[in-house]
Amino acid sequence: MAKKDVQDYPYQKLGQLLGVIPHEDERGLILSLSSFAEESLRRLLMVYMRDVKSSAKLIEDFGAPLGTFSAKIAAAYALGLISDTQYADLEQLRNIRNQFAHTWTGVSFKTDSVRKRIDNLSEPRHGVPDSQFDPQFDKVRRTFSGTIAEMELLAERIKTLDLRLKPIAAHAVELTKQNKNRT
Repeated sequence: MAKKDVQDYPYQKLGQLLGVIPHEDERGLILSLSSFAEESLRRLLMVYMRDVKSSAKLIEDFGAPLGTFSAKIAAAYALGLISDTQYADLEQLRNIRNQFAHTWTGVSFKTDSVRKRIDNLSEPRHGVPDSQFDPQFDKVRRTFSGTIAEMELLAERIKTLDLRLKPIAAHAVELTKQNKNRT
């Protein structure tokens, strides 16, 4: 795959997602956004971590410590890859997703616990309100399409600017040498 194709891939997928969303019901919206957000977190973590086999094992292997949506959110937050607001919103999305995914009937945006979680989402930072959608549907759509776009942009910047984590052990050796020279 050419470099441009690799760079364009997440944005092409995001464009596809945004094209599908208007045709989804509430459950489809939540499950689609959650799935894409989890994939964006995976991509963000992989591009930030060292380019070694154990990085992929942490995220992609069976029983991987960072294999769940919850663990990916926590890791990205702990590493400073997502903001406090993004973290809080992704946690709300994860909880809403769990309600929709683990209940086969009777869950909607009008369900009290779901409605409260949507009300607690940050105000969308991107996009224009669309009156064709229910206000709660539109808030979820805009909040998470913006968050996903921000994560994809950051992943691309990390890759383009070579901001991947560097081995700190090499730095520690250098620091030890510097400290010895000062004494």
